[in-house]
Amino acid sequence: MAKQRGKASVARRPRLAVCRGGLAAGLVLAVVYAVLMMSITVWGWRGLGQGALVVWGVAQAVLAYGVFCLYRRQRAARWGAVAAVLAMSAVFTVVPPSPFLGAAFQALALAGFSLVLYDLQKVLGVPLMLPGGLIFLSVIASLLNSPLMAFVGLAFLALGSALALTRF
Repeated sequence: MAKQRGKASVARRPRLAVCRGGLAAGLVLAVVYAVLMMSITVWGWRGLGQGALVVWGVAQAVLAYGVFCLYRRQRAARWGAVAAVLAMSAVFTVVPPSPFLGAAFQALALAGFSLVLYDLQKVLGVPLMLPGGLIFLSVIASLLNSPLMAFVGLAFLALGSALALTRF
């Protein structure tokens, strides 16, 4: 019989660089989505609509991976919940059960992600409050029933994501 260790096998904690890479890739995709949607609005490129939704779904899935990686590293339950909501929102973006439920999960996911950025400011010591605030403002602006505010929300999403990328 082989010797048994005193502890059961524990999954390794991911390195912080892996988590940062996942978040950075998701933020790049969020910027791409925002630019695609703004170009559809400004120049009337209607053919990009379905492709932009797929990019947004993939962006949310990649952000969910990055946040779940942070959850595995830090064991903050709220980060695990945000990762789960981001993953469900990614699925609901591509295959929406209803328009209301899809929009509600997307708003909840982005609001939770902005709070994750706020928490990361405390953990990493990197100033991420402004990008998190801009992403949260994008949620508020996109919920208002106005095309102008939806465009402003996309601009906030692009600016917040790009600013967060510069600070990772």
